Amino acid sequence: MSNLKIKDIAKMAGVSTTAVSFALNNKEGISEETRKKILDIVNDCGYMPRTLMKCNTTEDSDTRRRAGLILLLSCPNSPFTIVEGRRVGLAFYEIINSIEKCANDKQYDLLFKSINMNEEFQSEVREVVENHNVDGIIIASTAIPSRYIQQVQAIGVPAVAIDAYYTDIDVDCIVMDNYPGAYKAGEYLYGLGHRKIGYLQSLLRINNFDERQSGFEAALADCGIPLEKKYMYQIGPSMDECEAVLREALFDKRDLPTALFAESDYLALGAMQILQKMGIDVPGDISIIGFDNIPITSIVTPALTTVGVPWQDMADMAVDALIRRMGGGKKMSIKTRIGVELVTRDSCRALDERI
Repeated sequence: MSNLKIKDIAKMAGVSTTAVSFALNNKEGISEETRKKILDIVNDCGYMPRTLMKCNTTEDSDTRRRAGLILLLSCPNSPFTIVEGRRVGLAFYEIINSIEKCANDKQYDLLFKSINMNEEFQSEVREVVENHNVDGIIIASTAIPSRYIQQVQAIGVPAVAIDAYYTDIDVDCIVMDNYPGAYKAGEYLYGLGHRKIGYLQSLLRINNFDERQSGFEAALADCGIPLEKKYMYQIGPSMDECEAVLREALFDKRDLPTALFAESDYLALGAMQILQKMGIDVPGDISIIGFDNIPITSIVTPALTTVGVPWQDMADMAVDALIRRMGGGKKMSIKTRIGVELVTRDSCRALDERI
């Protein structure tokens, strides 16, 4: 069977191509029973891996056998994407870059596809998987309902969710630890002497934002101060809506909060720009903290204090979890929250007098 390929062996053994690759390269991640089954087929069919063939040992690195193909799947018509528009792109860009780096480091190719959530969703994902011989799927699952995650799982290819935490379905998922991150932000502002603290809340509610609000409110409560309703500002998706809300709330400049926490960096950056247009100085009049630590936060003026999300660590864990799945690893789902850290820059100041 001279034209036998890894995918043929995988089909004969009833395993993934990744499992075959693990067996041929004597890697961990598959059971001994699976390894023996694959090697028996290899021996019976006379398959010889390229690495064992007598060939030029100076083979160019670009032509080396790759370990497999990972699909990074997003849904452009999710509520968050539609309403938030460019906002989701800033953080999602970090996810794409981080996953691509990790996948390539582990000799996996990455295929990125956007597929709308509708009645054709599962069939379209299946078509991509079959046409490209996809070995595993990472779902960028912000605001994607669990039923669509289950549709992906039903295709039969290992799948992992990133940037969402699902308690109602059995799926590996990796997400930042939103609650303690926002809690740290609240403690930080209190420690700087702020007592009149406001909150920039996205009109669109997703689990990440709800967890951040709970963490921030808990921090203020533990510090003995309430999050007053008059300092809660609900912000719409466009810059015009954001400006309208802030101008109406702060127009007389007599009862300003001394600090604001925003549920995302984009909200924080938008608010900072609008406040400066209104003649309100940041941080002279109002301090601002964001959440995500997207790259632009370090180059704006003033540089934004924010809660840093370890995008690369999230990507590494998602890829590692998927590789374990593709290699026939543990069947129980693993749900992981990754810690975050406060990144202090120039958009916050300590008050001269504690109020």
